[in-house]
Amino acid sequence: MMTRLAAALPRPRVPACLLAAALLAPAIGVAGAPPADISLSSASYATSLTVQDTLDPGDGSPPVVLYTQSKNDTSTTALASVLDRLDNDVTAHAGSQADLFGVSATTTAHGSMTVDGMVYGGAHAAGQTTLTFNTTQDTVAPLVFDFVGGGYLSGGGYATLTDLTLAQDVFHYDWYAGSTANLSLAQTLNLLASHTYGLTLYAYGDASNDSTTTAIDVSGLELTALSAPEPTSSAMVMLGLGLAAFAARRDRRAVRR
Repeated sequence: MMTRLAAALPRPRVPACLLAAALLAPAIGVAGAPPADISLSSASYATSLTVQDTLDPGDGSPPVVLYTQSKNDTSTTALASVLDRLDNDVTAHAGSQADLFGVSATTTAHGSMTVDGMVYGGAHAAGQTTLTFNTTQDTVAPLVFDFVGGGYLSGGGYATLTDLTLAQDVFHYDWYAGSTANLSLAQTLNLLASHTYGLTLYAYGDASNDSTTTAIDVSGLELTALSAPEPTSSAMVMLGLGLAAFAARRDRRAVRR
């Protein structure tokens, strides 16, 4: 399995029936409602990129990884990272952005036939935003979570809003672009000024002789105050390397082609 930061940060869960009810509840008052003002106490941003070449000899023997390069960045300010592979046989691009209320991942890879067999290009990209905040007053927040995918749609991610004071999710949605490429979920959520909230947005995409784009954004929050950001240990955890799973996926795709 591809290791992602999500696996390193277990989240307390509310009952599935409550999450389902939140997703299906009508978004009364979202349209035209003012955003909820928030005071930000901490922010961390992370991106993880990998490009890779894999040779399929075509004689029944296992595919061979010829080249792998990875890049992982973390920051307490908005982040954008790019990693490119340019070779006679392979071109690959991995890019990711993580900012205050949105994350995105872009991957493109192309290979070619060589005298030794088919060389497949591959790319993986992931981005994550993690915020801790309080609302400036008790409010009904008109939030809209947008999930947008394009290309081969081999990617996805999740969005989570957690009440850290109560240690439970207020909203959570796991998204796979291959199932639903474009999705918009509107929520009206009661947020209390006396409670602290955590928002996590995570998007990833993979490419193997194709391309994929993914993006997750949330609207309905407005930053009005900023405390000094506190570096968190979670910001130092590597995002989405998972090279074993990445190679395994490449191998399966190579066999099919």
